[in-house]
Amino acid sequence: MTPIILNQKFDSFTSVLIALHWLPVPQCIKFKVLFLVFKAYDKQSPPIFCTCVPTQ
Repeated sequence: MTPIILNQKFDSFTSVLIALHWLPVPQCIKFKVLFLVFKAYDKQSPPIFCTCVPTQ
């Protein structure tokens, strides 16, 4: 799902990023780590990360 952002062409994007920040910091870190592990498991990240994740 892609969010629709109704801003003018030259508006600052910082306010949009602040509005879209929906996770507290601990959950954001956990999400990022799990997302990187998923990408490594799915072979969508660089090979150095893919070798760190064991596959069955």
